[in-house]
Amino acid sequence: MVEDFAEGFFHLDGKFFMSVRYLFTRPGFLTREFIAGRRAGYANPVRFYIFASFLFFVVAALTHRKPATPDTPEATARAGEALKQAEQGSPELKQIIDRNVAAKSARGTSSSAFVRRLIGPNGINDRELTAEIRHLLPTTLFFCLPFLALVLRAVFFHSGRYYIEHLIFALHLQAFVFLAELAREGITWCCKRISDGFGDKVETILLFGIIYLAYRSFRTVYGQSAWRTAFKFALTSGAYAVVLGVAMLATFLVSAMMVSNGT
Repeated sequence: MVEDFAEGFFHLDGKFFMSVRYLFTRPGFLTREFIAGRRAGYANPVRFYIFASFLFFVVAALTHRKPATPDTPEATARAGEALKQAEQGSPELKQIIDRNVAAKSARGTSSSAFVRRLIGPNGINDRELTAEIRHLLPTTLFFCLPFLALVLRAVFFHSGRYYIEHLIFALHLQAFVFLAELAREGITWCCKRISDGFGDKVETILLFGIIYLAYRSFRTVYGQSAWRTAFKFALTSGAYAVVLGVAMLATFLVSAMMVSNGT
C-alpha cells in the first residue's frame, strides 16, 4: 500500500493537485476538458479515481472508531439491582419492561434465524464480516461506475454524449465525492474541537456545499437549464442510490459467505 501510494503520488504530482483544485473551484471543468481532447495538463480519470479512492479508504480505516467497551460485571449487577427496585415499586413499569424484553427477544430470534439461513449453521464473526465488507467495498464502488454511466446515459439521452463521455464524468464525480467527504470529515473534526454544536452546523453547511458543487458539475457537463438540471440531478441520484443499494446487499452476501466458508 505504501509503495502504491508513493508511486501514485509522485507520478501524478502537480497534475493531481491541479485536478483536485478544478474539481472544487470549477465543477465539471475537468470532464469538459478531457472530452475536448485537452488532457495533457490533467490527471488521467481512471488513475485519478483510483488514487482518490485509495486516499478515502485508507483515511477511513485509520480513523475508524473502535466499538464501545462492553459493560463490566459490576455495572451489569448495578443495573440489574436498579431494575429490580424499579419493578418492585411500579407493577405497570414491570409490565412495560416485560413486553419490551419479549419483543426484543422475538426480533433477535427472527434475525438470528435469517442470518443462519443466509450463511449456514456455523455462524460468523461480526468483526470478520465487517472487515471483509470493508475489503470488498472499494472494488464494489469501482464496478458501480459503469452503471452510473448507464444511468447518466439514460437520463441525459438527448445530450449527444457518448457512453464513454458519461463514464469519464462518472469517474470525476465519484472522485470528487471521495475527496469532498475527506475534506468535510477533517473540517468537521477540527470544528468539533471548538464546540459540538458548531461542528454540527459546519458539517451540515459542507454537506449542502458538496451537493451544490455536484449539481454545478452536471450543469457544466451537460449545459442544460437550472431547473432541468436539478430535476435530472435528483433523478440520477435516486436511480444510482438503487444501484448502490443492490451493490451493498451483494457485497454483504458475498462477504458473509466468504467469512462463513473461512476464505
